[in-house]
Amino acid sequence: MTEAEIITRSKRELIDRIPKMWVYAGTAFMIWLFSKLVFAPLGHITLWGSIEASDIVVSIAIVAIFILLLKILREIRDICDAVAGFVAYVFEKNATTADFLIYQKAIRSVAYVIVVAVVFLFFSSLLDEIHPAISGIVLIIIFLWAVLTLYSAGMMISAKIEAGAKRFTEKVLKAEEKSGERPLPKK
Repeated sequence: MTEAEIITRSKRELIDRIPKMWVYAGTAFMIWLFSKLVFAPLGHITLWGSIEASDIVVSIAIVAIFILLLKILREIRDICDAVAGFVAYVFEKNATTADFLIYQKAIRSVAYVIVVAVVFLFFSSLLDEIHPAISGIVLIIIFLWAVLTLYSAGMMISAKIEAGAKRFTEKVLKAEEKSGERPLPKK
């Protein structure tokens, strides 16, 4: 794919995906808001044994928000791919498909961690309605996943940075050789 095609495709993806992502996110937020502030407080009616209507309301809200989260993540994946196209073009004018894929995976990883962390802020309050320990367990799982994901993204980008530093060093050394300058001797 040519640079112009990558940029054009990236622009189209951003124009198409960002509004969809905001609609899904807004819908998820409204479900959270109404379940947390309206329906859960009204649902303290015992249905069977110790099960209250608010427990069922919260469970339905969690499922609905989770489904919307999956849709949001799909849109974010496509947005990250578009951003990766721009990043590949900006940092490497002659980026290969492999370069593009590295940027794509790294950008996706960071975006997913951010989204999951933000969503957890909303989910945790709903999970606390059921049982506070559930929220803590989910937080630990998310943190472990985030550490692994961010480490993986860092290692992907590290290889690109090391390659760029190597190219830069080689250019500097060649320029020194051409100009007749020698580096300072080591002590």
